[in-house]
Amino acid sequence: MPGLIIPLIIAPIASIWVQKINDRAAALEQEKLEHASKLALLGEMTASIVHEINQPLSAVKLVAQGLQRRSPADAERTLEQLPAKLDKIVRQIDRVTEICALIRKSSRVDSESNLSASVETVIHDSFELIGPQLKAANIEFSAMIEDELPTAAIHPGKLEQVMLNLTTNARDALLGTSQPSLWIKVEAYYDGSIVIKFEDSAGGIPPQALVKIFDSFFTTKPAGEGTGIGLSLSKNFIETAGGTIDVCNTSAGALFTIRIPANAQT
Repeated sequence: MPGLIIPLIIAPIASIWVQKINDRAAALEQEKLEHASKLALLGEMTASIVHEINQPLSAVKLVAQGLQRRSPADAERTLEQLPAKLDKIVRQIDRVTEICALIRKSSRVDSESNLSASVETVIHDSFELIGPQLKAANIEFSAMIEDELPTAAIHPGKLEQVMLNLTTNARDALLGTSQPSLWIKVEAYYDGSIVIKFEDSAGGIPPQALVKIFDSFFTTKPAGEGTGIGLSLSKNFIETAGGTIDVCNTSAGALFTIRIPANAQT
C-alpha cells in the first residue's frame, strides 16, 4: 500500500506543474507574436519615419551652413540673428527627439501593470507615427474626441497597436480604391464605457471577408503583403481588457466599433 500512495500523491502534483509549464509556454508564444506584430507595423512605417527625421535634420543643416557662409564683415548681423537661428535648431532637434521617443515607446515590450490609456494621447501618438504616410497619399485624417474622456482600462501600448493596425489597413485599402474622397475618421466618447469608432471611405469589406476578418492569419491583401495577425491580435487585446470590437460596412466604407471598460474617475 505505501508504494501505491506515493504515485497517487505525485501524479496530481506533476499534472498541475505540467499544466503551469504549458500555460507559461503559451503565454510566451503570445507575447512573441504580439511583439513581432508591433515590429512589423513599425517596419512598414520605416520609410515615413526616416523622412520625418530627415526633415528637421535638413533644416538644422541649412541653418548651420548659412552661419558658416557668413563673412567676418557680417559678424554684427550674425550675432543679432544668432538667437533666432539657435532657437530654430533647438526646435528641430526637439522634433527628432519626439519622433525617437514615439518609436521607442511603440517598440518596447508592454508591461501589464499600466492598465490606463488616455484615448486622446493614443490617437495622437498613432497619428504622429503614420500621419506622414496618410498626408503623402492625400488621405484626410480627422478625430473627434469627447472632452474629459475617462481613461480606458487597457495598456496604452496595446490600444496604440490596435489603432495602428486599423489605420495601416485603412491606408492600404484606400490606396487600392478609386474613391474620389479618401478619408479616415475617428470618434471617441463615453457612454458607460469608452467607445471608439473608426471609419474609412475605402468602399467597405467584401461580405465573404467580413465574417472572417478577425480570424488569425486571414488577410485580404495580396500574398506577401499582409501577415494576417493584426486584426486577430487587436481583437485579443480588446477582449482581454473586457471590451469588444465589431465591424460593419457603411455607405462609405468599413466601420470598426471598439468598446472598452473605463477606469473610475477620481
